Amino acid sequence: VVAGSIPAPATKKNRFTRFFLFMASSERIRHHARKECMRKTIFLIRHAEATININPLNTEAPDVLTGSGSDEARSTAKRCAELHIESLYTSKTPRAQLTANIIGITVAREPVVIDFFKERKVHYTDAKTYTYLESFEELKSRLIMAKQFLENLQNRHVAIVSHALFIRALIAFIIFDNSFTEDLLEQFTRTTIVDNASLSEITYDSEQAKWRIVLLNDTSHLSKSPTSKRTD
Repeated sequence: VVAGSIPAPATKKNRFTRFFLFMASSERIRHHARKECMRKTIFLIRHAEATININPLNTEAPDVLTGSGSDEARSTAKRCAELHIESLYTSKTPRAQLTANIIGITVAREPVVIDFFKERKVHYTDAKTYTYLESFEELKSRLIMAKQFLENLQNRHVAIVSHALFIRALIAFIIFDNSFTEDLLEQFTRTTIVDNASLSEITYDSEQAKWRIVLLNDTSHLSKSPTSKRTD
């Protein structure tokens, strides 16, 4: 408006145009909010380094975090503090629960133990060679339960502390879906790494029933690159 001039009165057409633009803008905002509510973000965290990772043949050793593992867990907890975690779940193994407890203190969430997030059971014949004690079909049954559990969660930002083989199996199951086979799982396991205290991110859009793999094995929050151990 030029100084000293009188604004022209709003015509019926102008008022309708402004109202239409307002309604269109409001609908876009509501649609975006609905989309955000439909999408869940799930952070899959491998437990920090434990004694079993140092010597998997020593089955009598207590299942606790190493000194380095405790540092890894604290670094992961700081990362999780930036992720708006609303619920925290963990495998029942002590190494996973110890990691989850450190994260839980930082994000102010009590870890909930879920049995089907446990590791696939193996038997080591030497430090690098193992055989599966849990069959593929048994594992697949757990993966189905885990996937359904995640799809039905109400919270939008969820963290799960689990294990190397299980995290890779869950991601492979999501990728291959109905084509998921034992051979595909083995190929995926051999060609991917999930380090101690690493973070992987997946999302689920419940409106479209669509999964997406966003991030795999992120260790940028750790002070040094971890030495990868394939299992547990």
